[in-house]
Amino acid sequence: MPHVRRLSPAVLMLLCFISPFARGKEVFHAPTPEELAMTSLPSAPGAHAVILEWEHRQDDTDAWESEYVRIKIFDREAAKYADIALPYIGRYSWIRQVEARTIHPDGKIIPFDGKTYDKVLAKSSDVAIMARTFSLPDVQPGSILEYFYVRAAKDSGFRPTHWVLQKELPVLKETIWFSPLKTFGSYFSHLGLPPGKTAKLEGSHYELTLENMPAVEEEPFSPPETLTKAHIDFYYRYPGVDYSHYWEQIAARHAAVVATELSDSRLIRCGHSPAGLDRPRLVSHSRVSARCCGLR
Repeated sequence: MPHVRRLSPAVLMLLCFISPFARGKEVFHAPTPEELAMTSLPSAPGAHAVILEWEHRQDDTDAWESEYVRIKIFDREAAKYADIALPYIGRYSWIRQVEARTIHPDGKIIPFDGKTYDKVLAKSSDVAIMARTFSLPDVQPGSILEYFYVRAAKDSGFRPTHWVLQKELPVLKETIWFSPLKTFGSYFSHLGLPPGKTAKLEGSHYELTLENMPAVEEEPFSPPETLTKAHIDFYYRYPGVDYSHYWEQIAARHAAVVATELSDSRLIRCGHSPAGLDRPRLVSHSRVSARCCGLR
C-alpha cells in the first residue's frame, strides 16, 4: 500500500495561510532596465514572448507547492499568456496566495485585482479536475507579466513527481526546489538535461537551476511529452522491494507468461484461451480440431 501522510487540522489551517515568502524572499522583484527595454530574443527569432523566470517549489512533507512566473510580452499575439489557469483536484487540493501584476515598459505597475474563477476541466462521480482562472490586467506589447501562487493539498501521498522543463516559450532561467519525504528511499530520472546538470541535494532539499531552455513547438499527433520535452522525474522507493534485482524479476515474470502463452499446447492448437478470453482461433473449425479439444 502506498504511504499516505495525514495532516492534522492545525497543519491544514496553517497551509491555508502559507506565507508568500515560501520562496525565501519577497514574491516579486523589480525588473532590470534590460528586461523593460527587451523587444525580442536573439536566440529565438520570431518568438512572441519569453519566460524570463520560472520557479517551482514543492514540499512533500507539508504537502504544498508554489510557482512563480515572469513573462515578457513582445507583441499583441502574446497577450493570450495573460489568461492564467491553475489546475487542482477538487476536495483534495486548493489554490492559495494568488498574487499577480503587469509591468509596463515604462516601469508602471498595474496590480491584479484578485478576482478569480473556478472552472471544471473534467469530472467523474468521485473526483473533479478544476482550474482557478484569472487574467492579468492591461497587457500590451513590452509588458512583463508576473504571478505567484501556492497549491496546498490534504496530503502529499507517496506519488512520483514529473516536472516538464521545456515549454512552448523559451525560458531564460528556471529553478526547481524540492523537499521530499525523509523516511523513504528515492531517486531521480531525467531526459534532455544539459550536460553536467542534475538535481543536487542542498541540506534537506534538492535544487536544479537551468538557463536558456529552448521552446518546444506543439504539433498535432506528436509523441508524448516524455519523449519530446526535457523533463525530470522523482520517485519514492516502496518498502520491501528489492530494487537491486527489480528489473530482473520483472523480466523473468514476463518471460514466464510469454513462454506459457506460446507453448505447444492443445489449447493453442485448438485456438482456446486458458483464461477463457475470446481470442482469434489459430486453426480451422474442422472435426479434427473439435475432437482435439473434446468438443465432439
